[in-house]
Amino acid sequence: MFYLPNNGKVIFEGRSGRFGGVVATVGNQFSLVLTEHGYRVLQLSK
Repeated sequence: MFYLPNNGKVIFEGRSGRFGGVVATVGNQFSLVLTEHGYRVLQLSK
């Protein structure tokens, strides 16, 4: 289960379309929360 705040944007992998995480404003800061899959894709893109 994954929580998506009202102001959040969902991140999907471009190739497979799998859910990868969320970008949202929490307080006055942007936060990036990744799933395990999203983290692996981020590491491979380096």
